[in-house]
Amino acid sequence: PRRVFVAARIALRLLLAPEAGVPAEALRFTEGPHGKPALVPDAGLGFNLSHSGDTVVIAVARGLSLGVDVEELRSRVRTGALARRFFDASESHIVESLPEGAERHRAFFHFWTSKEAVLKATGSGLTVPVRTVVVSADPDAAPRVLRIGGDRRAAETWSLWRFEQAGAFMPTVAARGAADHRLRVRRFRFR
Repeated sequence: PRRVFVAARIALRLLLAPEAGVPAEALRFTEGPHGKPALVPDAGLGFNLSHSGDTVVIAVARGLSLGVDVEELRSRVRTGALARRFFDASESHIVESLPEGAERHRAFFHFWTSKEAVLKATGSGLTVPVRTVVVSADPDAAPRVLRIGGDRRAAETWSLWRFEQAGAFMPTVAARGAADHRLRVRRFRFR
């Protein structure tokens, strides 16, 4: 809804302002070729936001390009059809081998949020086929990027973090080469 969109943008300004050293109302934004926002002038801050339902997740880190995706686990999604269309064959097989219900949804969103977070971090968003990002299979383990466009070495440069609330929502944050960086993630709910 529109109110969540507006509230998310206000929250983003309030989080970025102290990091950028300017008042929230003085922040200026630009967009990359595929819509990824950036500050003008560049303050060296990586940030990204995502929302699903009434949940908004914002990630901020200095010197990193970040991507974040959040999905509500309760949403009604045709996981089998979407997995066949957008996932690598091995990922699709994992999703489709699970019985319909919470476990299958969780596995689907394990893959989806990881892939979308990586693509958002690159700035390409969904202009690049989602299936080109291949993710580790176990939704109970920390997510890892295994291949990007068939390249295993490129995948090793990525870090993924998950901040799941069981049965409610699954956010994943992606950054290239971020193991030694401080990352702040905030979750907001707007009802």
